[in-house]
Amino acid sequence: MTYRRLAVLLFAITTLSTSSWGQLTNTHTTSPYCFRGSQSWGQITYYTNWTYTDSYGAHLFSGTSFQINGSPAICPNPTSGGFTASSSDGLGYVLKTNGSSGTITLPTIASGYLNPKYVIVGVTYAPPGPSSFVNYTNSTLVGNTTSVSSSFSSQVTRSVKVTKSLGIKGWVGGSVSASASTSHTQESDSSSSVTISKMTAVSDQTPGPANPYVGINHDYDVIWLWLNPVALFTTFKTSTSNAIQWNGHGYSTLDQPAMDVYPVFVGWLNGDLAMTPAQAAPLNRTWAAGEVWPAGQGPGLTAADLQNIVKADPYWQCTKTPSACPTAVDPTRFTLTFNQDFVYQQAAPGGQPGTQTYSDTYTNTTTQNQGATYTTSQTFGIERSFTGTAWLANVTFDLSQSSTLTWKHQWNSQISSTNSSSASLSITGPPCVVSAGHCNPVYSKSTQFDLYQDVLFGTFYLNPVN
Repeated sequence: MTYRRLAVLLFAITTLSTSSWGQLTNTHTTSPYCFRGSQSWGQITYYTNWTYTDSYGAHLFSGTSFQINGSPAICPNPTSGGFTASSSDGLGYVLKTNGSSGTITLPTIASGYLNPKYVIVGVTYAPPGPSSFVNYTNSTLVGNTTSVSSSFSSQVTRSVKVTKSLGIKGWVGGSVSASASTSHTQESDSSSSVTISKMTAVSDQTPGPANPYVGINHDYDVIWLWLNPVALFTTFKTSTSNAIQWNGHGYSTLDQPAMDVYPVFVGWLNGDLAMTPAQAAPLNRTWAAGEVWPAGQGPGLTAADLQNIVKADPYWQCTKTPSACPTAVDPTRFTLTFNQDFVYQQAAPGGQPGTQTYSDTYTNTTTQNQGATYTTSQTFGIERSFTGTAWLANVTFDLSQSSTLTWKHQWNSQISSTNSSSASLSITGPPCVVSAGHCNPVYSKSTQFDLYQDVLFGTFYLNPVN
């Protein structure tokens, strides 16, 4: 008696309309026919790669179900069954299959947002001298890549879902507005992080200090603070599990009908430079006073907040406390972008200072750079429309520290995947004011600088080399 299989394998994707909420699909393969002599005894169809897609993303399930066609009892295949044990995607969605059919049990799903005081969307470094500048007109990489996973208990399943769009939406009273910001965009680059990018239509130019003889003065570095952000979350709850999905950022229209991104000098934050009342007013965020805040907290940035913010610039102490200034460039955070020094040289008596200009697309970061991080924590407010809701109860229960969000800034993966984004640099040396045939004052600081890129914020940093 001879047994043989016919060498035929069928492969297809099956789409099953499971409910009005989403769509269930699988991949199926059909085994060759099994024969006894010249008689066909049957075959088996296997169903794998089960995926349920709804507005919260694609939910993947493990496991294989099968369906027996005919009577393949004499073949080396399953002889009974067709049912696979239920499996979960980690967010509380549960799949049960029987052969080619499947059903989905949904968790309890709720969405809302928290109101942090700020998000750091950039750090730009001042070049030497008042006639020098760095311009980011053509750059979409000035921004940040952050994760909030460490804000939540390790017992909670965490995920990220952001659909890349042309702008960031405004929110108020739990509802989204029809308008969107045209200055920034966002997208999720991994299962845990979101990247905010400046759009090319926005030009951010950072000049050097007014005194041309001091060289690099980090008090004039700029930290770009987004002062009306909201952090969007969806919670998924079952009787046995909690999960949370970060849906990226929006902005609060309680403040104004646009993103409020405010440039703050490092010298304001470390105390070297005084802020006028008008300059400090946006940091008070008085428009958010009607939100619910933790006891002893309010909407304005505190001294502790300012200290957390200023440390995003590794050179924040260089002018105030030179002994605390880094003596070497951090090779994890900064990548050398140009293999030539830039010159900041004083003009000769009776002459004019020279100017060097440079425009660069971004340099691929190394594996070492990809480990760069900066972490900060802050309290948040809650719009009154969310008080007493199940969504808020779920979010606050999932937090690892009460009323606190922790932001982990990390390497921007887009720096390694784009060559169309660029920034320009112009360096003009100090003038020579002639006195008795000599320059007075004489510029005595470094005349040569190496150009680096900050892989966290996508910006240029000039480092003195002598």
